[in-house]
Amino acid sequence: MDWTSAVIPTSTKPVAKESSTAAPPKATPTQSGQPAPSDQVYGLAVKRLLEEYGISSGSVKGSGRPNRLLKSDVLAHIESNRLQKVLLKADEPSATGKQVSATKTQISAPPKSGPSTYTDHEVSNIRAVIAKRLGESKSSIPHSYITIDVNIDKLNELRSELKAENLKVSVTRIPNVDVSIAVSTPTGLITPIIFDTVKKSLTDISNDVKSLADKARKGTLKPNEFQGGSFTISNLGMFGIKEFSAIINPPQTAILAVGTGRDILDTSLRKKSMMSATLSYDSRAISEDQAANFLSVLRSRLENPSFRSIGSNH
Repeated sequence: MDWTSAVIPTSTKPVAKESSTAAPPKATPTQSGQPAPSDQVYGLAVKRLLEEYGISSGSVKGSGRPNRLLKSDVLAHIESNRLQKVLLKADEPSATGKQVSATKTQISAPPKSGPSTYTDHEVSNIRAVIAKRLGESKSSIPHSYITIDVNIDKLNELRSELKAENLKVSVTRIPNVDVSIAVSTPTGLITPIIFDTVKKSLTDISNDVKSLADKARKGTLKPNEFQGGSFTISNLGMFGIKEFSAIINPPQTAILAVGTGRDILDTSLRKKSMMSATLSYDSRAISEDQAANFLSVLRSRLENPSFRSIGSNH
């Protein structure tokens, strides 16, 4: 056959159709050799960057472990391609968005303040003085604390006997003791003084305590009735307080905090009444062994009370 005389068809449609069908799509840089976006592993910071710049995770080659895309990889891609942030849909302003924002603002606005539900009381002069003195005491006096538990079974028995027989008992061993008693008042804590306790019977002391406490609550105490004193006793036992620490009342150097009596079982499962007492003392004036000895003697007297140990005028 003579191929030189062959006629070439003028129509190229079939050829074009075949070419368009058979030709593969042109590969793009973002698809060649990169894992699918769903295969990439990256953290929240990387995800945020990709969203801000509209980047597909598959278009950036990760330098971390297999399929691990690092933040530095995305930043390098952004810099090399000089990309700019894109406006996210959530950030696009719209009339609807403005209305929603206004509605939210209106809902979150605080309600108008109504009538006050509390009463603001000004600090009284006596409360201000007490606060100042206690603040100075706590900040200037090096407080130390020591606590002891006392068995008060025998003390309760003696108390019942004295009450039944109406005996008048007083302490006679120490020549002069002025004891301050902490009293709670509507304006604050105040410490009226029982003077010359060694010369008074228990009944007299009890009456003085009641009288001074009544004056304190009415605000009729005279300055000489609550200034001075040698030692302070603070008792919160009537409120069910087991133990507490009190602040020293200057110029005194110690205060005894007395808790409530409570029933416990000993190792033999026998019930006994116990009381905790905490001594707050100025460690500049009182040493640890002196404080411990004081509480030891106090416990001994309370656990073994007798007319001989506390004196008797009967």
